[in-house]
Amino acid sequence: MTAGTHDSRLTTADFMAFTIGAAFALLHLKRALGPDVSTPGLIVGSLAFLWLTATTAGPFVVLFRRMAGVESEGPTVGDRLWLVLGAPWILSSLFAWLQSGFPAIVLAVGVAEACLLAMIEVWRRWISVSAEEAKVAFSGAWTNRFGMILAIAWPVQIALLLIAST
Repeated sequence: MTAGTHDSRLTTADFMAFTIGAAFALLHLKRALGPDVSTPGLIVGSLAFLWLTATTAGPFVVLFRRMAGVESEGPTVGDRLWLVLGAPWILSSLFAWLQSGFPAIVLAVGVAEACLLAMIEVWRRWISVSAEEAKVAFSGAWTNRFGMILAIAWPVQIALLLIAST
């Protein structure tokens, strides 16, 4: 793969981004998944961990692909949505690390803003347009489609926020 190409397959950098996302997800869910979790709680916690890992990997996927020169035309709509949805989780983790406390209000406001932006953008790019325009918005690299899926399922972010704040 040469610099500036449009690659739709997973790369090693993408897997590194998901690993970093998993670390941030664990920071948020370690309080909710204590040592005495029941089996249903463990199942829900595992699903929350997987979804939060995917969400928090977004900014790193966009950054690593940009640094590798994979997307020469810049981030797509889905990439930007993925970046916006993952940023509050990462920023609140960094803030908690610096302040040695977990800023629940920072996370809540950030996730609410990200979900509002995602809802508006999905409405603008996918719901209120023709089928052909929606197909174009959902096409492209896997990162665009993945970001759009996360944006369409924005209520899951609110559920993750409730789980992480317990």
